Amino acid sequence: MKLTITILTLFISFQIFGQTNSFLKTTDKKNLHYIELCNDNVKVYKMGRYFDKVGTGPAILKTDTLVFTKQNECKGKFYTLLKKETIYTLISDNGKSYQTEPESELKVNTELNNTYCLKSYFDLSDKLNKEFPLYHYTFRNGYYAWEKHSDKSMNHDKFIAQTEKEIGIIYDSISKKQNAFTNTTNFITANVGQVNYSILKDSISTLPIDYKPQSGYFDKSVYQMAKVNPEYFYKLLQDFPTSKKFIYFAVDQDKDLVKQLKQVQGYDDLKKEFLKDYKFGKTMPYRIIGTYAIIAGLLTWLIIAQP
Repeated sequence: MKLTITILTLFISFQIFGQTNSFLKTTDKKNLHYIELCNDNVKVYKMGRYFDKVGTGPAILKTDTLVFTKQNECKGKFYTLLKKETIYTLISDNGKSYQTEPESELKVNTELNNTYCLKSYFDLSDKLNKEFPLYHYTFRNGYYAWEKHSDKSMNHDKFIAQTEKEIGIIYDSISKKQNAFTNTTNFITANVGQVNYSILKDSISTLPIDYKPQSGYFDKSVYQMAKVNPEYFYKLLQDFPTSKKFIYFAVDQDKDLVKQLKQVQGYDDLKKEFLKDYKFGKTMPYRIIGTYAIIAGLLTWLIIAQP
Protein backbone atom coordinates (compact mmCIF):
# COMPACT_ATOMS: atom_id res chain seq x y z
CA MET A 1 0.00 0.00 0.00
CA LYS A 2 2.79 2.43 1.00
CA LEU A 3 4.66 1.58 -2.20
CA THR A 4 1.55 2.32 -4.25
CA ILE A 5 1.11 5.69 -2.54
CA THR A 6 4.77 6.55 -3.10
CA ILE A 7 4.58 5.67 -6.78
CA LEU A 8 1.37 7.68 -7.14
CA THR A 9 2.94 10.66 -5.39
CA LEU A 10 5.96 10.59 -7.65
CA PHE A 11 3.75 10.20 -10.72
CA ILE A 12 1.75 13.26 -9.70
CA SER A 13 4.97 15.15 -9.02
CA PHE A 14 6.25 14.33 -12.50
CA GLN A 15 3.06 15.72 -13.93
CA ILE A 16 3.37 18.88 -11.85
CA PHE A 17 7.04 19.55 -12.38
CA GLY A 18 6.93 18.60 -16.04
CA GLN A 19 8.01 15.51 -17.93
CA THR A 20 10.21 17.42 -20.33
CA ASN A 21 13.05 19.60 -19.16
CA SER A 22 12.14 23.19 -18.38
CA PHE A 23 14.09 25.94 -16.66
CA LEU A 24 13.65 28.54 -13.96
CA LYS A 25 15.82 31.22 -12.45
CA THR A 26 15.63 33.03 -9.14
CA THR A 27 14.45 36.61 -9.38
CA ASP A 28 17.04 37.87 -6.88
CA LYS A 29 19.88 38.85 -9.23
CA LYS A 30 22.33 39.10 -6.34
CA ASN A 31 21.70 35.43 -5.59
CA LEU A 32 21.20 33.96 -9.03
CA HIS A 33 20.27 30.29 -9.29
CA TYR A 34 19.27 28.30 -12.37
CA ILE A 35 16.85 25.44 -11.86
CA GLU A 36 16.43 22.62 -14.34
CA LEU A 37 13.22 20.59 -14.00
CA CYS A 38 13.99 17.13 -15.35
CA ASN A 39 11.91 13.98 -15.73
CA ASP A 40 12.83 12.45 -12.38
CA ASN A 41 14.80 15.13 -10.51
CA VAL A 42 15.57 18.81 -10.26
CA LYS A 43 19.02 20.32 -10.71
CA VAL A 44 19.98 23.57 -9.00
CA TYR A 45 23.00 25.66 -9.99
CA LYS A 46 24.10 28.50 -7.73
CA MET A 47 25.85 31.03 -9.95
CA GLY A 48 28.75 33.43 -9.47
CA ARG A 49 31.28 35.01 -11.83
CA TYR A 50 34.88 34.68 -12.91
CA PHE A 51 36.76 37.96 -13.05
CA ASP A 52 39.99 38.50 -14.95
CA LYS A 53 41.64 41.36 -16.81
CA VAL A 54 40.82 39.78 -20.19
CA GLY A 55 37.16 39.22 -19.41
CA THR A 56 34.51 37.82 -17.14
CA GLY A 57 32.22 34.84 -17.29
CA PRO A 58 29.65 32.88 -15.30
CA ALA A 59 30.77 30.40 -12.66
CA ILE A 60 28.95 27.60 -10.87
CA LEU A 61 29.52 27.98 -7.13
CA LYS A 62 27.41 25.05 -6.03
CA THR A 63 25.26 22.35 -7.60
CA ASP A 64 22.55 20.21 -6.08
CA THR A 65 20.29 17.43 -7.32
CA LEU A 66 16.83 17.36 -5.79
CA VAL A 67 14.54 14.35 -5.74
CA PHE A 68 10.82 14.22 -5.19
CA THR A 69 9.89 13.44 -1.60
CA LYS A 70 6.19 14.22 -1.74
CA GLN A 71 3.66 16.01 -3.88
CA ASN A 72 4.76 19.55 -4.80
CA GLU A 73 8.10 19.18 -3.04
CA CYS A 74 11.58 17.93 -3.85
CA LYS A 75 14.69 18.05 -1.72
CA GLY A 76 18.44 17.81 -2.09
CA LYS A 77 21.48 18.33 0.09
CA PHE A 78 21.43 22.12 -0.07
CA TYR A 79 18.03 23.12 -1.46
CA THR A 80 14.30 22.40 -1.39
CA LEU A 81 11.94 23.34 -4.20
CA LEU A 82 8.27 23.91 -3.39
CA LYS A 83 5.40 24.42 -5.79
CA LYS A 84 2.18 26.19 -4.89
CA GLU A 85 -0.23 26.50 -7.78
CA THR A 86 2.02 27.98 -10.51
CA ILE A 87 4.62 29.45 -8.16
CA TYR A 88 7.95 27.75 -7.49
CA THR A 89 9.95 28.71 -4.41
CA LEU A 90 13.55 27.66 -3.85
CA ILE A 91 14.65 27.35 -0.22
CA SER A 92 18.34 27.06 0.73
CA ASP A 93 19.62 25.01 3.65
CA ASN A 94 20.02 28.19 5.71
CA GLY A 95 16.30 28.87 5.37
CA LYS A 96 16.52 31.68 2.82
CA SER A 97 13.82 31.52 0.15
CA TYR A 98 13.99 32.70 -3.44
CA GLN A 99 11.14 33.36 -5.80
CA THR A 100 11.57 32.07 -9.33
CA GLU A 101 10.48 32.82 -12.86
CA PRO A 102 10.75 30.89 -16.14
CA GLU A 103 13.96 31.13 -18.12
CA SER A 104 14.63 30.01 -21.69
CA GLU A 105 16.55 26.82 -22.33
CA LEU A 106 18.88 28.62 -24.72
CA LYS A 107 19.82 31.19 -22.07
CA VAL A 108 20.52 28.57 -19.40
CA ASN A 109 22.46 26.35 -21.78
CA THR A 110 24.59 29.30 -22.86
CA GLU A 111 25.42 30.22 -19.27
CA LEU A 112 26.18 26.65 -18.22
CA ASN A 113 28.23 26.02 -21.36
CA ASN A 114 30.22 29.19 -20.80
CA THR A 115 30.92 28.10 -17.24
CA TYR A 116 31.99 24.61 -18.29
CA CYS A 117 34.25 25.94 -21.03
CA LEU A 118 36.09 28.32 -18.68
CA LYS A 119 36.40 25.80 -15.86
CA SER A 120 37.73 23.15 -18.25
CA TYR A 121 40.51 25.40 -19.49
CA PHE A 122 41.31 26.59 -15.96
CA ASP A 123 41.67 22.96 -14.86
CA LEU A 124 43.76 22.19 -17.94
CA SER A 125 46.07 25.09 -17.07
CA ASP A 126 46.49 23.85 -13.51
CA LYS A 127 47.21 20.32 -14.68
CA LEU A 128 49.76 21.23 -17.34
CA ASN A 129 51.58 23.77 -15.20
CA LYS A 130 51.92 21.30 -12.34
CA GLU A 131 53.19 18.55 -14.63
CA PHE A 132 55.58 20.83 -16.54
CA PRO A 133 56.96 23.52 -14.21
CA LEU A 134 59.28 24.84 -16.95
CA TYR A 135 56.27 25.60 -19.15
CA HIS A 136 53.28 27.85 -18.68
CA TYR A 137 49.86 27.31 -20.22
CA THR A 138 47.59 30.27 -19.60
CA PHE A 139 44.12 29.72 -18.20
CA ARG A 140 43.01 32.68 -20.32
CA ASN A 141 42.78 30.34 -23.30
CA GLY A 142 39.36 29.49 -21.87
CA TYR A 143 38.08 32.99 -22.63
CA TYR A 144 39.48 32.84 -26.17
CA ALA A 145 38.03 29.38 -26.77
CA TRP A 146 34.58 30.50 -25.65
CA GLU A 147 34.60 33.54 -27.94
CA LYS A 148 35.38 31.30 -30.91
CA HIS A 149 32.70 28.70 -30.12
CA SER A 150 30.15 28.49 -32.92
CA ASP A 151 27.18 27.06 -30.99
CA LYS A 152 27.15 28.55 -27.51
CA SER A 153 23.59 27.50 -26.68
CA MET A 154 23.83 23.83 -27.67
CA ASN A 155 22.53 21.14 -25.32
CA HIS A 156 24.63 21.23 -22.17
CA ASP A 157 25.33 17.49 -22.05
CA LYS A 158 26.49 17.54 -25.66
CA PHE A 159 28.63 20.57 -24.94
CA ILE A 160 30.29 18.74 -22.04
CA ALA A 161 31.11 15.75 -24.24
CA GLN A 162 32.45 17.97 -27.02
CA THR A 163 34.57 20.08 -24.65
CA GLU A 164 36.05 17.05 -22.90
CA LYS A 165 37.13 15.68 -26.28
CA GLU A 166 38.71 19.02 -27.26
CA ILE A 167 40.51 19.36 -23.93
CA GLY A 168 41.84 15.82 -24.27
CA ILE A 169 43.27 16.58 -27.71
CA ILE A 170 44.93 19.78 -26.47
CA TYR A 171 46.39 18.04 -23.43
CA ASP A 172 47.77 15.13 -25.47
CA SER A 173 49.38 17.48 -28.00
CA ILE A 174 50.97 19.80 -25.43
CA SER A 175 52.10 17.09 -23.02
CA LYS A 176 53.81 15.20 -25.87
CA LYS A 177 55.88 18.27 -26.74
CA GLN A 178 56.62 19.22 -23.14
CA ASN A 179 57.69 15.67 -22.28
CA ALA A 180 60.20 15.83 -25.13
CA PHE A 181 61.53 19.21 -23.95
CA THR A 182 61.70 17.95 -20.37
CA ASN A 183 63.64 14.86 -21.41
CA THR A 184 66.10 16.95 -23.42
CA THR A 185 66.62 19.38 -20.55
CA ASN A 186 67.11 16.52 -18.11
CA PHE A 187 69.64 14.96 -20.47
CA ILE A 188 71.62 18.18 -20.68
CA THR A 189 71.63 18.86 -16.93
CA ALA A 190 72.53 15.24 -16.12
CA ASN A 191 75.30 14.86 -18.70
CA VAL A 192 76.77 18.33 -19.06
CA GLY A 193 79.99 17.18 -17.37
CA GLN A 194 80.29 13.90 -19.30
CA VAL A 195 79.53 14.58 -22.97
CA ASN A 196 81.26 16.98 -25.37
CA TYR A 197 79.93 20.40 -26.26
CA SER A 198 78.73 19.50 -29.76
CA ILE A 199 76.26 16.96 -28.34
CA LEU A 200 75.00 19.50 -25.81
CA LYS A 201 74.67 22.14 -28.54
CA ASP A 202 72.66 19.79 -30.75
CA SER A 203 70.38 19.00 -27.82
CA ILE A 204 69.81 22.59 -26.68
CA SER A 205 69.08 23.67 -30.25
CA THR A 206 65.85 21.63 -30.11
CA LEU A 207 64.51 23.60 -27.13
CA PRO A 208 62.15 26.57 -27.49
CA ILE A 209 63.81 29.91 -26.74
CA ASP A 210 61.47 32.16 -24.80
CA TYR A 211 61.17 34.06 -21.54
CA LYS A 212 60.20 32.35 -18.33
CA PRO A 213 57.64 31.24 -17.33
CA GLN A 214 56.37 30.75 -20.89
CA SER A 215 59.26 28.36 -21.45
CA GLY A 216 62.20 27.77 -19.11
CA TYR A 217 63.88 24.81 -20.81
CA PHE A 218 66.51 26.80 -22.71
CA ASP A 219 67.10 29.05 -19.71
CA LYS A 220 67.74 26.15 -17.34
CA SER A 221 69.95 24.32 -19.84
CA VAL A 222 72.11 27.39 -20.49
CA TYR A 223 72.52 27.97 -16.77
CA GLN A 224 73.55 24.38 -16.06
CA MET A 225 76.01 24.33 -18.94
CA ALA A 226 77.61 27.60 -17.85
CA LYS A 227 77.68 26.48 -14.23
CA VAL A 228 79.55 23.26 -14.99
CA ASN A 229 81.80 24.76 -17.67
CA PRO A 230 81.79 28.60 -17.90
CA GLU A 231 83.43 28.44 -21.33
CA TYR A 232 80.22 26.89 -22.69
CA PHE A 233 78.50 30.23 -22.04
CA TYR A 234 80.61 31.93 -24.69
CA LYS A 235 80.36 28.99 -27.06
CA LEU A 236 76.59 29.32 -26.85
CA LEU A 237 76.84 33.04 -27.59
CA GLN A 238 78.82 32.16 -30.71
CA ASP A 239 76.38 29.45 -31.84
CA PHE A 240 73.17 31.32 -31.00
CA PRO A 241 74.00 34.94 -31.93
CA THR A 242 70.35 36.00 -32.26
CA SER A 243 69.54 34.74 -28.76
CA LYS A 244 72.18 36.61 -26.76
CA LYS A 245 69.68 38.32 -24.49
CA PHE A 246 68.13 34.99 -23.55
CA ILE A 247 71.57 33.56 -22.79
CA TYR A 248 72.44 36.62 -20.68
CA PHE A 249 69.15 36.32 -18.87
CA ALA A 250 69.90 32.72 -17.92
CA VAL A 251 72.99 33.63 -15.87
CA ASP A 252 72.90 37.27 -14.87
CA GLN A 253 71.17 36.76 -11.53
CA ASP A 254 73.94 34.48 -10.25
CA LYS A 255 76.72 36.85 -9.17
CA ASP A 256 79.16 34.05 -8.40
CA LEU A 257 78.67 32.57 -11.85
CA VAL A 258 79.20 35.98 -13.47
CA LYS A 259 82.54 36.21 -11.63
CA GLN A 260 83.53 32.85 -13.08
CA LEU A 261 82.51 34.00 -16.55
CA LYS A 262 84.82 36.99 -16.22
CA GLN A 263 87.76 34.65 -15.62
CA VAL A 264 87.29 32.56 -18.78
CA GLN A 265 90.26 32.94 -21.08
CA GLY A 266 89.67 34.29 -24.58
CA TYR A 267 86.35 35.34 -26.15
CA ASP A 268 87.34 38.96 -25.51
CA ASP A 269 84.69 40.59 -27.71
CA LEU A 270 81.86 38.41 -26.42
CA LYS A 271 83.02 38.88 -22.84
CA LYS A 272 83.26 42.64 -23.24
CA GLU A 273 79.79 42.81 -24.73
CA PHE A 274 78.26 40.65 -22.01
CA LEU A 275 79.95 42.43 -19.10
CA LYS A 276 78.99 45.83 -20.50
CA ASP A 277 75.40 44.67 -20.78
CA TYR A 278 75.54 43.22 -17.29
CA LYS A 279 77.20 46.26 -15.74
CA PHE A 280 74.83 48.83 -17.17
CA GLY A 281 71.75 46.75 -16.55
CA LYS A 282 70.74 46.36 -20.16
CA THR A 283 69.06 43.12 -19.28
CA MET A 284 66.76 44.90 -16.84
CA PRO A 285 63.96 45.37 -19.40
CA TYR A 286 64.07 41.65 -20.05
CA ARG A 287 64.04 40.93 -16.34
CA ILE A 288 60.99 43.13 -16.09
CA ILE A 289 59.36 41.28 -18.97
CA GLY A 290 60.07 37.96 -17.29
CA THR A 291 58.78 39.17 -13.93
CA TYR A 292 55.67 40.60 -15.51
CA ALA A 293 55.08 37.35 -17.36
CA ILE A 294 55.30 35.46 -14.09
CA ILE A 295 52.88 37.80 -12.34
CA ALA A 296 50.45 38.06 -15.24
CA GLY A 297 50.72 34.44 -16.30
CA LEU A 298 50.38 32.87 -12.90
CA LEU A 299 47.52 35.00 -11.59
CA THR A 300 44.89 32.60 -10.39
CA TRP A 301 41.46 32.92 -11.85
CA LEU A 302 38.94 33.96 -9.22
CA ILE A 303 35.37 32.94 -8.57
CA ILE A 304 33.58 35.95 -7.17
CA ALA A 305 30.27 35.09 -5.57
CA GLN A 306 27.43 37.48 -6.08
CA PRO A 307 26.88 39.38 -2.79
